[in-house]
Amino acid sequence: MPKIIGTFSFYNETDLLVHQLETMLAICDEVIMLSDNAIPSALEIAEAYTDKSTVRLLKRTKQDNFKERDEWGDRQLLLQAVRERKGEIHYHTDADEIFLTKDITKVTELVNNIKDNEVLYFPLNTFWGNAHNYRIPYNTTDFAGKQVKHIASGSIMPYFYCLEYATEFITKPIPNFHAPRVPGFTKSVIRVDCTPTVLHYGYYTQNIINNKKDFYNKNTNYTGNIWGPDMQVDTKGYIDKWGMGIQLRK
Repeated sequence: MPKIIGTFSFYNETDLLVHQLETMLAICDEVIMLSDNAIPSALEIAEAYTDKSTVRLLKRTKQDNFKERDEWGDRQLLLQAVRERKGEIHYHTDADEIFLTKDITKVTELVNNIKDNEVLYFPLNTFWGNAHNYRIPYNTTDFAGKQVKHIASGSIMPYFYCLEYATEFITKPIPNFHAPRVPGFTKSVIRVDCTPTVLHYGYYTQNIINNKKDFYNKNTNYTGNIWGPDMQVDTKGYIDKWGMGIQLRK
């Protein structure tokens, strides 16, 4: 079986950190996490899991997490760590993007059968802090007025790829923007869409949400969108506005 190494960075995801680590350890041979100037309570949990062989911890310190945000640098640092540990498959996620426990067996099967030129994509359902507060994706209007059993995923994201043809993350001059989920490749790669769902809990403090909203609205020409009024809504508001059913949870 190929050696699978999972990576993510974290800041304040205290309530989710154990859940993410336990889920990743059920899929991966090793996990490498990066403290992105993490708050003490989150760092304490990460250090309790660190054993330097199966779970490793890297640290970056900053004066201002938002203004000095550097996803390109973070992802490049984690990619290099995976190479140093001789990983064959890189599973990169965020601390608050977690597979359902019931899907772990299926995800593992997909990853163990990945080809060297494939990138595995999974649908992402985005919430704000918990499974009752939805973040509405911009393309949800396609489903407005329709009663469905599951909330339609707003996006499908890459999580697994082989390192054989991977190069580096190309840095950008504007440091605060989101970085690509996967690096460049020396060979054409194939996108493979998979069915297991990832839950994105959007674990932000109100201060971070306000900063993100201000940043996106001031940089619309670069980001391609604005922070619309439809970005946050509770369960009742979601159904009233979009006519959708509640996400089924097991």
